[in-house]
Amino acid sequence: MARSLILRTALATGAIAALVAGCMALPKEHEAAFAVPPLDSRGTVPVRAGILTLVDARPANERQTLTEWSDVAERATLQMLMDFSDARLFTTLNHVNEPKGPDIVLRGELRAFQWAPKYRWAPYIPGLAFLAALGVPVAESSGHVEIALEVVDPIKAETIASYDKSARATQTYWVYRYQDGRAGSEIVANGAFRQVADQLQAAILDDRERIVAAVKPPAR
Repeated sequence: MARSLILRTALATGAIAALVAGCMALPKEHEAAFAVPPLDSRGTVPVRAGILTLVDARPANERQTLTEWSDVAERATLQMLMDFSDARLFTTLNHVNEPKGPDIVLRGELRAFQWAPKYRWAPYIPGLAFLAALGVPVAESSGHVEIALEVVDPIKAETIASYDKSARATQTYWVYRYQDGRAGSEIVANGAFRQVADQLQAAILDDRERIVAAVKPPAR
């Protein structure tokens, strides 16, 4: 009787420990969707830039799946501002409320933004809690992001360049850390938002000469 009670207690304790570990392993939704490593600095476009808040252009059905996220476009804009600033993509980059003032203005739409967590219940079943300690995943998350962005000449009110970038990402979590199916690649642990920011940075740098030529007259 005593041994049976001890065994049941141990199993229950193990299940609870796995549950707690799993909850700790999967980040909070807002944090996980935007928790990304900083962009590497690959070059600078020598202009003063401003960024307008992205327009929330997500489909209606997608908005309904994230009804508690009322500030997705604002959060995405802020994260992109921090990413591009950390990478020194422009000489300066500030948030602006209207398309005038700096040399160029970034404006665009958030066309897709999804992030969904899913727990794998096997490690939480009494008697199977040890699976989590053996490395069986306790949860996973999937994301999809699409951003359309324009580089605008605020004086001429003309679009210099435009981009539409999207990405999907799936990450697996276990009790010690989270893993990514692309382990060993350059984008280990990068979410969909991080990949889109990286694509936009690369595209803008590719158009660096065209952007500079459009807003800065050649030296005489």
